[in-house]
Amino acid sequence: MELPSEQSTTGPTRELTQLVEPPRERQRKLNIDGSLVEGEREGSVAGICRDSLGRIVGGFAERAVASSALEIETLALRAALVYLQDRTELRRRQHEQGEDF
Repeated sequence: MELPSEQSTTGPTRELTQLVEPPRERQRKLNIDGSLVEGEREGSVAGICRDSLGRIVGGFAERAVASSALEIETLALRAALVYLQDRTELRRRQHEQGEDF
């Protein structure tokens, strides 16, 4: 499934158009975000990985505790780095065992 080049989100008072730029051929793109309700400490972080055709090839989501938007976004980045490290380690082990990844 290919993603459209534009995605629209309609809200109660405005319309927001976001351009989606897929990664180059044979590359992947990881989009991450953190969410925290104002006045609350528990939020979440998530990431979604897509290939050059827009297909979902991986991702993560987890709860996180933070005291600010900056902190939750930093935790989202940290979770993304852990996700990428785990995928790299899995790929290395599969390569060593002669498995196709």
